[in-house]
Amino acid sequence: MKLTVLGGGGVRSAFLAKSLAYNAHRIGLTEVVFLDNSADNLAIFGEIAPLCI
Repeated sequence: MKLTVLGGGGVRSAFLAKSLAYNAHRIGLTEVVFLDNSADNLAIFGEIAPLCI
């Protein structure tokens, strides 16, 4: 299953990414896409996300 998160550059996205990664096998999650209208926020999240997983 692919999940798209709208507003993915928000402050809670790091916590969501960690929870999704931890539970991906249980819920059949194969791909997550974070979208946001702020390229700056999304770039910051892109740097933080690998640290959360």
